[in-house]
Amino acid sequence: MSDEASIDEDNSIDLYKQVSQLYPKSFGSVQKIRKYIKSQFNVDISISEETYLMLHINRVTQRLEAKSDEI
Repeated sequence: MSDEASIDEDNSIDLYKQVSQLYPKSFGSVQKIRKYIKSQFNVDISISEETYLMLHINRVTQRLEAKSDEI
């Protein structure tokens, strides 16, 4: 692995850790999704993919919570 690829991987892991701490509910959801994908398709999703899912799950749930607060 090149030094540049190693740095990218380290950055991905750091971002994953930060996002999982910021959004623990989304982290839990992503872990369930990861297990489901592994059991149904025998595919592992990457740290970057898990981070992406956490960010978007959190965005959707925040939007839904904001709408329910308006009611």
